[in-house]
Amino acid sequence: MSVTLVLLRFLVGFTTHMVLVRVLLPTHFGQFTQILIAVGFLGLLRSFHTGQYLISRKDEADADNALDVLFTFELIQSLTVAALGLVLAGPLVRLAGGAGLEHGVWVMLISFLVLPFGFTGSMLERQLAFGRSYAPAMVGTLISPAIKISLALTGFGLWSLLIGEVVRMTLEVCLLWRLSPRKPRIAFDRAILKEAVAFGLPLVAAGALAYYYWQIDDIVVGRLFGTQMLGYYFLAFRIPRYLYQFREQLAQVTYPVLVRLDSQGQMTPGFEAIMRYAAYFSGLPLVVTLLFAEPLIRVLFGEKWLPATQALQILMGATTLRVVIGLSGDVFKVRSKTGMFLLANGLNAVTLSALVYPLTRDYGIAGTAWAVLLTLIPSSLVGLVVLKRLAPISLTRSLWAPLIVIGAVSGLGFALRQPIDGPLTLALGVGCATLAYLLSMLLLDRRLIREMRWIRGALRRSDTPPTTDAEPSG
Repeated sequence: MSVTLVLLRFLVGFTTHMVLVRVLLPTHFGQFTQILIAVGFLGLLRSFHTGQYLISRKDEADADNALDVLFTFELIQSLTVAALGLVLAGPLVRLAGGAGLEHGVWVMLISFLVLPFGFTGSMLERQLAFGRSYAPAMVGTLISPAIKISLALTGFGLWSLLIGEVVRMTLEVCLLWRLSPRKPRIAFDRAILKEAVAFGLPLVAAGALAYYYWQIDDIVVGRLFGTQMLGYYFLAFRIPRYLYQFREQLAQVTYPVLVRLDSQGQMTPGFEAIMRYAAYFSGLPLVVTLLFAEPLIRVLFGEKWLPATQALQILMGATTLRVVIGLSGDVFKVRSKTGMFLLANGLNAVTLSALVYPLTRDYGIAGTAWAVLLTLIPSSLVGLVVLKRLAPISLTRSLWAPLIVIGAVSGLGFALRQPIDGPLTLALGVGCATLAYLLSMLLLDRRLIREMRWIRGALRRSDTPPTTDAEPSG
């Protein structure tokens, strides 16, 4: 169910975005980004990541009491921050380079009032009850796009984006609350809160740095070039972001699974297999974007979005690196090394601060994209060094085959690329590149064939996956 939902959300989200960018203007998306900057800052104050603490908590004896206590904590925090947001909306929007968007922030704050009631999803994920946990999200995934597109087509502009997001979050939380077998109650326990805050405080600090890191590029673009150019950058960033959101959704599955694997002494083979599949998965969009970014934008989104082309290609490369190397974060959480998030985000914040303004000023949004990509290199190297100290993981064993496939297909594509003169030619080119990529995977990595045979057989009978000394194959 969870993988199905991830695929559904990706496909529906991308299709919705494709329709909306044809209907709305770049300025609308620039304003939407400035509102999200303000709401994102307030979101830092709303949660101590108590849901992740609940998932990783070892003590099963008082799990219900912990759910009650942490729900109460989340509820109080959310109400307090929502009230604070009514006052800070104006200054935060102006900091992002916008003006007159306070009402948009106020509308988005409605989500702060309902999100605590979705805390029951953390208990379901702890129990690996992913079907029940993700069913509400599937409903929201289908309804929200219909609302956004309908409002956009009837002339609501920016408000179609804001209202659609609030309705989606509210609907998902209400359904999750309804489906949860046990509803949390108001309760207080100082010991549990102390543990939760100790677990979450490094994540909050890391989140503050991550917020700065994720938003400083938008702020610089908005203040230097205005909302229209920020809208172009939004598109260039948003398309790769769907790939990263796919990874974030899967992390809700991989993290609890890695917790179980670690308790069984299978962390290393399990993680190496996950990393290998992540590299294959994220490599295909990178190859397609490098080869066909300009005709894809022209056909899917329209001529008005062509200024986003170069930034899109660079940011897709950055997202591929994030998807693969970012998997180490699951290991850090499993081994309770959450301080690594603070270190990595601090390093990212410092590096991006030094690069983003001069590169954006001199090279526009393409320079902004290069700043983002270059920023990831130092933190990735540090993270990998720490990862190898926590678990005997071989990057060579995990990544050599995906890297060869990505490089070979990209090089061959550039060598044989022909002019694209329409949708049919574009579809043919993307299809050939995709086929070459998949065939290269199968020829170079024979484990994939064994794994697909096992998956096909597992649909008919109960079985265990074939394994090697290197990694599990299922």
